[in-house]
Amino acid sequence: MRRISVEPSGNEWVVRSDQNPKAVIFHSGREAELAAKQMGRVFADAGYATEIEIFIRGGALAGRLVCAANAHLIEPLRTSARPQARSA
Repeated sequence: MRRISVEPSGNEWVVRSDQNPKAVIFHSGREAELAAKQMGRVFADAGYATEIEIFIRGGALAGRLVCAANAHLIEPLRTSARPQARSA
């Protein structure tokens, strides 16, 4: 499984991948998250399952997304520390 992370760094946001040692820097968390999702789709289209972890300021995990190999959708596994009710 390929891994991608989004995390704050000073006033910027950084996207890292286990496949590329160089970090990509963005001015907003939204831009970084969108770039990470796009990277996840590229890996999935190439046949690799991908996990994206998004961290907020302070280091807490805000969300984890998974894109299955050869799939075009990303499903949230965990969107917050608070449990959410599931529909029956």
